[in-house]
Amino acid sequence: MEPSGTQETCRRRAPDAAFFGRIAFGAVGAVVLLCALHFGLPQLRILTKMLLPLPVALTYILFGPMVVLAATGGACLLIWGFVSLQEALAFAAGGALLGLILGEHALRGRSAFHTIAIGTLAVSAITLIALQMLAPGSIVPGDEAAFNGLFAGNLDANSPNVLEQMKSSVGEETADKAVHWLMLLLPSLVVIGELLYTIIGFVGFRGLVKRIFGVATYQATSEGEFRLWHAPDKLVFGLIGVGAFLLLATGLPFRIALNCMVVLGCVYVIQGFAVALFFAGRFISSRSFQWIVLLIILLALRLLFFLMAAAVGFLDVFMDFRKVRARNAKEEQQSAE
Repeated sequence: MEPSGTQETCRRRAPDAAFFGRIAFGAVGAVVLLCALHFGLPQLRILTKMLLPLPVALTYILFGPMVVLAATGGACLLIWGFVSLQEALAFAAGGALLGLILGEHALRGRSAFHTIAIGTLAVSAITLIALQMLAPGSIVPGDEAAFNGLFAGNLDANSPNVLEQMKSSVGEETADKAVHWLMLLLPSLVVIGELLYTIIGFVGFRGLVKRIFGVATYQATSEGEFRLWHAPDKLVFGLIGVGAFLLLATGLPFRIALNCMVVLGCVYVIQGFAVALFFAGRFISSRSFQWIVLLIILLALRLLFFLMAAAVGFLDVFMDFRKVRARNAKEEQQSAE
């Protein structure tokens, strides 16, 4: 079969998009490096504060609105008193844009799941290393005193003591339990946060390539709409294995298994949300109204909604509610013929 004009255009424009991505990746790398130096070597803080606006400005020029969306994460850190305004913007831009540029992998024929997974792991590693540098022992081996210093905002004299505020509002015993579980789950919470950054960046990169380079189709969209998405089937064996290990492990192995369980559960929450969106489309024609209805349900049920979504996503592996696998098998059979 001869390649279509659109496929030929995509193949011809891909090197240009990849070159563009590498330029922006250099800017992001500079942001991350300067942030690492800023936190790791206090003697260089005057120099890093002078140099940091340059790569941040470059990323703003290249990606504009995407950085503004990503900066909301930095604003949350700023509100909690972990970082200054400049550091929050730099980390938000660096984290989101690193995930965004990893969309370049999709131009080489990688699947959307593979690209987002690689981006999430890379950005999460950078963030966890930065947190370990900020408060040694907070991530590895998971020292509660080190984590308390990070959580309380004691690293910055101008920051409010969040831990003390929490104790005064909910009680000392409840606050101590909350901090203990936050310490245990900190790695998985970081991974989930960076997963959202990477998804935003991936979608933004895809739209950017289409807009700038005129690429009408994109390799990563071959899997169809989000409402038909499903995690790789083999991932369920990892979830079952981690769950079994969680019942037997103690200490550091328990913490590792617990965080793996939370991250894998988040993947099935996304799949469950896709299933919900698929069936919402059966009864509600307007896509905007579908999202509004699901948002209202989310706000009403909160944690229960996420637990239900995870259960639906997990059951979808075995029951195939949307008949996605049957449809894919039929398409593969037709293409083979």
